[in-house]
Amino acid sequence: AVGGGDGGGAGSAGPRRAYLKHLNELEVVPGTGSVLANVWYADQVAQISLATGEVQALFDLRGLHKRTRRTEDCMNGIALDKDTGDFYLTGKRWPKLYRLRLELGT
Repeated sequence: AVGGGDGGGAGSAGPRRAYLKHLNELEVVPGTGSVLANVWYADQVAQISLATGEVQALFDLRGLHKRTRRTEDCMNGIALDKDTGDFYLTGKRWPKLYRLRLELGT
């Protein structure tokens, strides 16, 4: 479940007691019954079921932007363009905004 259960703490979600921590930048995806969540400091995006809290998909986006030595230089923004279905991603201290099409699980 999102935000609790089995010691996951606020901002955690996961299937079968395996929890993802450090979730932020939540984006509800209309018509899918899910939310996308940025996994802070991991450069990953999780698709999470709104009904069950289970992780339906995990997108590894580490290759999107070359990291520096700064720990705060991480992905930290996600937004949905409802007209196109594309997602916009950016990060702290990133000079670019990336537009992606993510194949969402069901």
